[in-house]
Amino acid sequence: MSAFCGIYYPESTADVQQDIGKMVTALSFWNPDKTEIYTAGNLALAHMMLYTTPESEEEVIPYSTDSYTLVADARIDNRRELNDALGLSIMHPDIIYVAKSYEKWNTGCCPHLYGDYSAALYNRHEHSLFCFRDPVGCVPFFYYYDNEKFVFSTSIKGILALPKVDVTPDGQWMADSLFGLRSELHRTCYKNIRRLPPGHSLFLDRKKLTVIKYFDWYKTKELRLADEKEYQTQFTDKINQAVTNRMRSKRAVSAELSGGLDSSAICCLAARADKGIAAFTHILPDDTYHPYTDERQFAETVCQYAGINNHLLVGSEDKNLLTAFQQWLWISGEPSQLKYHALSTGLYEEVQKQGSNILLSGFGGDELVSSAAGDYLLQLARERLWPLLWNELKGNNDHGTAARKFLKIYFRQFLPAKNRVKHALKTTTANAATIRRYNLKQRYNSTFKPQGGHSFTQRFCEILSGPVISRRLETCALAALPYRIVYRYPLLDRALLEFFIALPPSIKYSERMGRKFLRQAMAGIIPDEIRLRTDKYGLAIPSVYYRFFNEIEEIELYILGSGSNAANKFIDRNKLIQRFEALKTNQKDQNVLGFFNTLEILLFFELQNP
Repeated sequence: MSAFCGIYYPESTADVQQDIGKMVTALSFWNPDKTEIYTAGNLALAHMMLYTTPESEEEVIPYSTDSYTLVADARIDNRRELNDALGLSIMHPDIIYVAKSYEKWNTGCCPHLYGDYSAALYNRHEHSLFCFRDPVGCVPFFYYYDNEKFVFSTSIKGILALPKVDVTPDGQWMADSLFGLRSELHRTCYKNIRRLPPGHSLFLDRKKLTVIKYFDWYKTKELRLADEKEYQTQFTDKINQAVTNRMRSKRAVSAELSGGLDSSAICCLAARADKGIAAFTHILPDDTYHPYTDERQFAETVCQYAGINNHLLVGSEDKNLLTAFQQWLWISGEPSQLKYHALSTGLYEEVQKQGSNILLSGFGGDELVSSAAGDYLLQLARERLWPLLWNELKGNNDHGTAARKFLKIYFRQFLPAKNRVKHALKTTTANAATIRRYNLKQRYNSTFKPQGGHSFTQRFCEILSGPVISRRLETCALAALPYRIVYRYPLLDRALLEFFIALPPSIKYSERMGRKFLRQAMAGIIPDEIRLRTDKYGLAIPSVYYRFFNEIEEIELYILGSGSNAANKFIDRNKLIQRFEALKTNQKDQNVLGFFNTLEILLFFELQNP
């Protein structure tokens, strides 16, 4: 991603030149290819460019006309369709499609743009700001508003560069993190700094600030085609196009490869377009099991099949965890409720060494287009479609296994999640006052409540509309930026997702073949050993446990020596030590990532109150 920021004083004048200079300095740690600043009266916008697409060197951002000025980080994928709609005859840089779409559709332009983007546009005639973000949430957008000034940036770090910004911690966010919850989409760790949720736009004039949801996955209408073959053909076309769209690059393209279905599909499709693609696989030291093994043998099978000669193995066992968390806090300005990004610094270093700044990822597949989709059986039961349910169950080669699986899922969904809450209470480091004050037990029950009233398709929409997907995309985007790397996610392509959600549930799911659609689409593209495997047992970053146990003494010294009073408002020190001892003596305890949330919050408060 590139980076951008801005500041606007709706009702007063100020030294915006000085303000924007501070923000640009804070955001330029990754050595942008080009920096441009626009100032006019009480407004300042800045853009720090990373050349990623072949057209990016031609882009002038901020982009200005007589009536507006636009700043954005955008890769627009439906350029051919927009050329027809906008009356353009040749391919243009991405910023032109954002600008011309606004000129044609005004603030209704967002649904017409397919791709990864966030943007801010100042209309000088109306003295208003219009900000918007893509429906999936690939590009971050944060803002702060105190009735005097409106400040925004692709990173909180840019906002924190200004002196008169209220940095009071958001207690609910802190409490959620300690309890293993993901906070609402708009929340950050700061009470008065907000994130613009995916699929939302923001409008600010001299009277008020309004946030509007312009895109709703739930409104996707079911698609009816002639037969299953036609569904499959269109799905295959869309996933191919999703990869092709993300191969548009000025420099070499790389890809993550775990050896599972999703990453293998992306690598093999990308290799068809570019045999020079590099694939990167996280591994463990050869003789280490904590408690997972890596799956390098499957990744090697994929590379041999696809003709990928540049396959690099990333161990990361020498990467210090506390240093990684400190680096993340310095880059982003906030702790994270997810940890994949902070554990991937070894990967980013290796990608950078290969001269690549585009990294393809199969993330999003497990959650959506290649989901096992067991909720479909629940929907059939809720709707009392017993013959269809029986047909699905008996279609499995092992009828007893399928029936037991269904009954387990069925009763788990309709019974209270008391055991989950008990486990959360057992493993949390939050103190009793925090648990009570922030209603953590109730919030946990609400998050994991039985989904008895949800249809199979609604469940997908819920995932896309929730915090997990977009938070992962945001954190990885920011963590990769110091290495001048941009993530791209073919399986989170909007056109692909809209098509998949619109499929009738009976087409998406088959008990005979879990993850049916992607497996069928990849026939002849990835080796059958990978395409049909159902025994994936690895972890995306298998070294996470090894690194924890390898650094256990250093982490223990830090825990015993850290003493931020601000952190003690939320954390029970006795619980923290007990949790650490439990992890230290039980290497099969798989909640070490939740423990990392506590470590990062401790580090955060130490930085806030040195």
